[in-house]
Amino acid sequence: NEYHGERSRRKTSVGWREPKRLAVYSDTLKDKFGNPLRMPDKIVDVARIVTNFPKKEVRTSTAFMFGGKMTITATDQNDGFQEFKRVWERRLKMQSILKTFARKVLSESKAALVFYPYTSKGLDGKLTTELKVKILSVPKNENIQSEFYPHFDDNDDLDAFIHKFQVLSNGMIRNSCVIWTADKIITATDDMGGWNRKEVPNLFGKIPIVYADVYAPEWDDVACIMDAREMR
Repeated sequence: NEYHGERSRRKTSVGWREPKRLAVYSDTLKDKFGNPLRMPDKIVDVARIVTNFPKKEVRTSTAFMFGGKMTITATDQNDGFQEFKRVWERRLKMQSILKTFARKVLSESKAALVFYPYTSKGLDGKLTTELKVKILSVPKNENIQSEFYPHFDDNDDLDAFIHKFQVLSNGMIRNSCVIWTADKIITATDDMGGWNRKEVPNLFGKIPIVYADVYAPEWDDVACIMDAREMR
Protein backbone atom coordinates (compact mmCIF):
# COMPACT_ATOMS: atom_id res chain seq x y z
CA ASN A 1 0.00 0.00 0.00
CA GLU A 2 2.83 2.40 0.76
CA TYR A 3 4.35 1.54 -2.62
CA HIS A 4 1.09 2.78 -4.21
CA GLY A 5 1.00 6.04 -2.21
CA GLU A 6 -0.50 5.25 1.21
CA ARG A 7 1.27 6.89 4.14
CA SER A 8 -0.07 5.40 7.36
CA ARG A 9 2.42 2.63 8.22
CA ARG A 10 4.41 4.90 10.57
CA LYS A 11 3.13 7.66 12.85
CA THR A 12 5.77 9.96 11.37
CA SER A 13 4.24 9.64 7.90
CA VAL A 14 2.43 12.55 6.24
CA GLY A 15 -0.77 10.52 6.18
CA TRP A 16 -1.12 11.09 9.94
CA ARG A 17 -0.87 14.88 9.62
CA GLU A 18 -3.80 16.40 11.50
CA PRO A 19 -6.13 19.02 9.93
CA LYS A 20 -5.80 22.58 11.16
CA ARG A 21 -8.44 24.07 13.48
CA LEU A 22 -8.95 27.81 13.00
CA ALA A 23 -10.80 30.04 15.46
CA VAL A 24 -13.61 32.06 13.83
CA TYR A 25 -15.11 35.26 15.32
CA SER A 26 -18.19 37.16 14.17
CA ASP A 27 -17.74 40.55 12.52
CA THR A 28 -21.09 41.83 13.77
CA LEU A 29 -22.13 39.89 16.88
CA LYS A 30 -20.70 40.70 20.32
CA ASP A 31 -20.68 38.79 23.60
CA LYS A 32 -21.76 40.31 26.93
CA PHE A 33 -18.30 41.79 27.40
CA GLY A 34 -18.40 43.53 24.03
CA ASN A 35 -15.89 41.20 22.39
CA PRO A 36 -16.48 39.57 19.00
CA LEU A 37 -18.62 36.46 19.43
CA ARG A 38 -16.78 33.14 19.06
CA MET A 39 -18.25 31.04 16.23
CA PRO A 40 -17.73 27.31 15.52
CA ASP A 41 -14.15 26.57 14.60
CA LYS A 42 -13.25 26.09 10.96
CA ILE A 43 -11.53 22.82 10.05
CA VAL A 44 -9.00 23.22 7.25
CA ASP A 45 -7.58 20.11 5.64
CA VAL A 46 -3.79 20.27 5.27
CA ALA A 47 -1.67 19.24 2.31
CA ARG A 48 -0.56 15.61 2.34
CA ILE A 49 1.84 15.44 -0.58
CA VAL A 50 3.48 12.07 -1.20
CA THR A 51 6.36 11.28 -3.55
CA ASN A 52 6.97 8.25 -5.74
CA PHE A 53 10.24 7.49 -3.93
CA PRO A 54 9.27 3.86 -3.06
CA LYS A 55 8.60 3.12 -6.73
CA LYS A 56 11.85 4.81 -7.76
CA GLU A 57 13.83 2.75 -5.24
CA VAL A 58 12.23 -0.52 -6.39
CA ARG A 59 12.66 0.31 -10.08
CA THR A 60 16.34 1.16 -9.59
CA SER A 61 17.10 -2.05 -7.69
CA THR A 62 15.22 -4.13 -10.27
CA ALA A 63 17.17 -2.51 -13.10
CA PHE A 64 20.47 -3.34 -11.39
CA MET A 65 19.43 -7.00 -11.03
CA PHE A 66 17.72 -7.69 -14.36
CA GLY A 67 18.64 -4.80 -16.64
CA GLY A 68 20.45 -5.22 -19.94
CA LYS A 69 20.19 -8.19 -22.28
CA MET A 70 19.59 -11.63 -20.80
CA THR A 71 22.21 -14.15 -21.91
CA ILE A 72 21.70 -17.92 -21.72
CA THR A 73 24.74 -20.17 -22.19
CA ALA A 74 25.60 -23.85 -21.90
CA THR A 75 28.70 -25.99 -22.41
CA ASP A 76 26.82 -28.29 -24.80
CA GLN A 77 24.62 -26.18 -27.05
CA ASN A 78 22.71 -29.07 -28.62
CA ASP A 79 19.10 -29.17 -29.87
CA GLY A 80 17.78 -29.58 -26.32
CA PHE A 81 19.54 -26.42 -25.22
CA GLN A 82 18.24 -24.48 -28.22
CA GLU A 83 14.68 -25.60 -27.42
CA PHE A 84 15.10 -24.58 -23.78
CA LYS A 85 16.43 -21.18 -24.87
CA ARG A 86 13.49 -20.70 -27.22
CA VAL A 87 10.94 -21.54 -24.52
CA TRP A 88 12.75 -19.48 -21.86
CA GLU A 89 13.15 -16.35 -23.97
CA ARG A 90 10.25 -16.34 -26.44
CA ARG A 91 7.39 -18.36 -24.98
CA LEU A 92 7.81 -17.61 -21.27
CA LYS A 93 9.46 -14.18 -21.77
CA MET A 94 11.36 -14.79 -18.56
CA GLN A 95 13.32 -11.53 -18.51
CA SER A 96 10.06 -9.58 -18.26
CA ILE A 97 8.69 -12.10 -15.73
CA LEU A 98 11.81 -11.79 -13.56
CA LYS A 99 11.55 -8.00 -13.53
CA THR A 100 7.93 -8.18 -12.39
CA PHE A 101 8.88 -10.85 -9.85
CA ALA A 102 11.63 -8.62 -8.40
CA ARG A 103 9.30 -5.62 -8.13
CA LYS A 104 6.74 -7.76 -6.28
CA VAL A 105 9.33 -9.07 -3.81
CA LEU A 106 10.92 -5.68 -3.11
CA SER A 107 7.58 -3.89 -2.62
CA GLU A 108 5.35 -6.60 -1.07
CA SER A 109 8.19 -8.43 0.77
CA LYS A 110 7.53 -11.81 -0.92
CA ALA A 111 6.46 -13.46 -4.17
CA ALA A 112 6.72 -16.82 -5.93
CA LEU A 113 7.04 -18.14 -9.48
CA VAL A 114 5.02 -21.27 -10.26
CA PHE A 115 5.93 -23.33 -13.33
CA TYR A 116 3.24 -25.71 -14.59
CA PRO A 117 2.29 -27.69 -17.72
CA TYR A 118 -0.73 -26.48 -19.70
CA THR A 119 -2.57 -28.68 -22.23
CA SER A 120 -4.59 -27.05 -25.00
CA LYS A 121 -6.33 -28.21 -28.16
CA GLY A 122 -5.19 -26.77 -31.47
CA LEU A 123 -7.24 -25.98 -34.57
CA ASP A 124 -6.48 -29.46 -35.91
CA GLY A 125 -7.91 -31.03 -32.74
CA LYS A 126 -4.56 -32.26 -31.46
CA LEU A 127 -3.63 -31.78 -27.82
CA THR A 128 -0.39 -29.95 -27.09
CA THR A 129 1.28 -29.43 -23.73
CA GLU A 130 3.47 -26.42 -23.06
CA LEU A 131 5.20 -24.89 -20.07
CA LYS A 132 3.61 -21.90 -18.35
CA VAL A 133 4.64 -19.65 -15.46
CA LYS A 134 2.62 -17.43 -13.13
CA ILE A 135 3.48 -15.08 -10.28
CA LEU A 136 1.95 -15.47 -6.83
CA SER A 137 1.74 -12.17 -4.98
CA VAL A 138 -0.51 -10.17 -2.68
CA PRO A 139 -4.03 -10.09 -4.25
CA LYS A 140 -5.18 -6.72 -5.58
CA ASN A 141 -8.69 -7.31 -4.22
CA GLU A 142 -8.53 -7.04 -0.43
CA ASN A 143 -11.77 -9.06 -0.12
CA ILE A 144 -10.10 -12.13 -1.64
CA GLN A 145 -7.84 -14.03 0.72
CA SER A 146 -4.66 -15.56 -0.68
CA GLU A 147 -1.63 -16.77 1.23
CA PHE A 148 1.43 -18.75 0.16
CA TYR A 149 4.52 -19.91 1.99
CA PRO A 150 7.26 -22.56 1.83
CA HIS A 151 7.78 -25.41 4.26
CA PHE A 152 11.28 -26.57 5.17
CA ASP A 153 12.48 -29.79 6.79
CA ASP A 154 14.91 -30.06 9.68
CA ASN A 155 17.84 -29.52 7.30
CA ASP A 156 16.33 -26.26 5.97
CA ASP A 157 15.59 -27.88 2.60
CA LEU A 158 12.33 -27.03 0.87
CA ASP A 159 10.09 -30.09 1.13
CA ALA A 160 6.71 -28.47 0.34
CA PHE A 161 5.08 -25.29 -0.86
CA ILE A 162 1.55 -24.28 0.13
CA HIS A 163 -0.86 -21.88 -1.58
CA LYS A 164 -4.15 -21.15 0.22
CA PHE A 165 -6.76 -19.10 -1.63
CA GLN A 166 -10.49 -18.63 -2.17
CA VAL A 167 -12.55 -19.65 -5.21
CA LEU A 168 -16.14 -19.03 -6.29
CA SER A 169 -18.07 -22.31 -6.59
CA ASN A 170 -21.84 -22.57 -7.12
CA GLY A 171 -22.28 -18.95 -6.04
CA MET A 172 -20.36 -19.49 -2.79
CA ILE A 173 -16.82 -18.52 -1.80
CA ARG A 174 -14.88 -21.62 -0.75
CA ASN A 175 -11.39 -22.10 0.63
CA SER A 176 -8.93 -24.01 -1.52
CA CYS A 177 -5.37 -25.17 -1.08
CA VAL A 178 -2.63 -26.51 -3.33
CA ILE A 179 0.40 -28.28 -1.87
CA TRP A 180 3.45 -29.09 -3.99
CA THR A 181 5.99 -31.73 -3.01
CA ALA A 182 8.69 -33.40 -5.08
CA ASP A 183 6.49 -36.47 -5.58
CA LYS A 184 2.91 -35.16 -5.84
CA ILE A 185 0.62 -32.17 -6.13
CA ILE A 186 -2.34 -32.11 -3.74
CA THR A 187 -5.40 -29.94 -4.40
CA ALA A 188 -8.15 -29.58 -1.81
CA THR A 189 -11.39 -27.56 -1.72
CA ASP A 190 -13.49 -26.96 1.37
CA ASP A 191 -16.96 -28.30 0.60
CA MET A 192 -20.05 -28.40 2.79
CA GLY A 193 -19.26 -31.90 3.99
CA GLY A 194 -15.51 -31.45 4.36
CA TRP A 195 -12.43 -31.14 2.18
CA ASN A 196 -12.51 -32.66 -1.31
CA ARG A 197 -8.95 -33.85 -1.93
CA LYS A 198 -7.30 -34.63 -5.27
CA GLU A 199 -3.78 -35.93 -5.69
CA VAL A 200 -1.74 -36.24 -8.90
CA PRO A 201 1.92 -37.18 -9.48
CA ASN A 202 4.42 -34.34 -9.83
CA LEU A 203 5.90 -35.06 -13.27
CA PHE A 204 8.69 -32.53 -12.70
CA GLY A 205 10.22 -34.63 -9.93
CA LYS A 206 11.00 -31.37 -8.12
CA ILE A 207 8.94 -28.60 -6.54
CA PRO A 208 8.40 -26.24 -9.53
CA ILE A 209 8.42 -23.11 -7.37
CA VAL A 210 10.85 -20.20 -7.12
CA TYR A 211 10.18 -18.35 -3.84
CA ALA A 212 11.82 -15.19 -2.53
CA ASP A 213 11.17 -12.93 0.43
CA VAL A 214 12.81 -9.99 2.17
CA TYR A 215 12.56 -8.75 5.74
CA ALA A 216 11.29 -5.28 4.80
CA PRO A 217 10.41 -3.25 1.69
CA GLU A 218 13.32 -1.94 -0.36
CA TRP A 219 12.91 1.67 0.83
CA ASP A 220 12.54 0.82 4.52
CA ASP A 221 16.09 1.87 5.45
CA VAL A 222 15.38 5.45 4.36
CA ALA A 223 11.69 5.58 5.26
CA CYS A 224 12.29 8.09 8.07
CA ILE A 225 14.08 10.41 5.63
CA MET A 226 11.18 10.06 3.17
CA ASP A 227 8.70 10.89 5.93
CA ALA A 228 10.60 14.03 6.94
CA ARG A 229 10.87 15.20 3.34
CA GLU A 230 7.17 14.66 2.59
CA MET A 231 6.15 16.27 5.87
CA ARG A 232 8.06 19.42 4.95
